[in-house]
Amino acid sequence: MSGDALATLAVLVGMFALLASDRFPPSGVLLGGLAVLVLGDVIEPEAGFAGFANQAPLTVAALYVVAAGARRTGLLAGITGRVLGGDGGRSSMARLCLPVAGISSVFNNTPMVAMLLPEVASWARSRRLPVSRFLMPLSFAAILGGTVTLIGTSTNLVVSGVLEQQGYEPFSLFELTPVGLPVAVVGLAVLIGAATRLLPDRSDPALEAVSALREYALHLEVEPGGALVGTSITDAGLRSL
Repeated sequence: MSGDALATLAVLVGMFALLASDRFPPSGVLLGGLAVLVLGDVIEPEAGFAGFANQAPLTVAALYVVAAGARRTGLLAGITGRVLGGDGGRSSMARLCLPVAGISSVFNNTPMVAMLLPEVASWARSRRLPVSRFLMPLSFAAILGGTVTLIGTSTNLVVSGVLEQQGYEPFSLFELTPVGLPVAVVGLAVLIGAATRLLPDRSDPALEAVSALREYALHLEVEPGGALVGTSITDAGLRSL
């Protein structure tokens, strides 16, 4: 094994150890590992920073902005309760998984799960249902839906970008559909049929805290002549309190 390979392996092991310790933010650990490899002349700077020019992270970042906007409007809170229903059984599981998979096929799954997780957890808690039973199906349904189209998951975008860099034709939007759609259908059928029976009823204080994010009232008083007089909640920057 060459010296560069050993150095890369050592950096990967160190990064994994730091990530497992939960003492440092993942972004800092990953960027630090990249910096070590570039400064150590293990990889060329052009290769090290080529990923920042890839359209995949830019696409996902843009979708995070859309997800944040949808969450802050409060629109999802009302829609989630109406779609999921109240029984918490297989019917609610189907109402959760099928729309999530459908939306995930045209909306990147990572920001979508981040957007829906607090709403699904809040819905489950308000009906005294185990939150843990619905979060894994939420994630799996998003992953299955993401296999259907190019933009459904960042993995597809990365592979398409690599193909284009190597001189090949990139994937079209629906080129993966003939393979991804059957996989998604079978996976969703198994998920809906088995999730309610196999997943445990587990209470987690951390999940309870997540689900309680919107369960509070806030009273503010604006003084006469203050800077907030005549402004809306959004313009005042108070929407996300």
